[in-house]
Amino acid sequence: MKSVRSILILLFCCHLSYSQKVFDLTIWCDSTVNPKGLRLSYYNGYEDIFLPDTLSVRKAVLADKFVSKMVAVNIDYVHENESIGSYVFFVNEKKSSIHLSVSGEGSTQKLEYRNCLNAVSVLDTHSNTLYKKIFLYRFEEAKDLSDLWSKHGSDVVRNDSLFLINRVLQKRMNNRTLSFFKGYSSNYFCFLVL
Repeated sequence: MKSVRSILILLFCCHLSYSQKVFDLTIWCDSTVNPKGLRLSYYNGYEDIFLPDTLSVRKAVLADKFVSKMVAVNIDYVHENESIGSYVFFVNEKKSSIHLSVSGEGSTQKLEYRNCLNAVSVLDTHSNTLYKKIFLYRFEEAKDLSDLWSKHGSDVVRNDSLFLINRVLQKRMNNRTLSFFKGYSSNYFCFLVL
């Protein structure tokens, strides 16, 4: 019984010492963003944390302990019950900030970000160089899949022949993606995507 207690105490101490990293992210919204439409969440290495659905100010501060290499922060923007923008950013223990705005009118509205400090958009080929490499590496496979959907739209899921072609193209793209990741197996981005 004594050894079990000792092991539990050691595990608890290791858990506490590992979770000493803290992130601090400030999200600024300009006047084009309705803060009540923002949906914010993050993964701290333990669990997904969802912030209240209604923010009443143009500034949100996210700060917490984390145990992963980076924190994945999700930003979704909903206008009139329709998502008009969704981004995932990586942040670490450096003080970070993101500025949000909305461009366009009516159905052409789009959430945009700018002036990111120590925050990397996961699916941005400019700020995330590894994503740029994978984007270029599997470009042909992604283009073939995109062309199928552009040409046939939702018929791809209703027509057996098109559905089979879609599965073959998806498998080809996934295999290409996995072959790319083999060379970057220790990269946190690859781990998160898988």
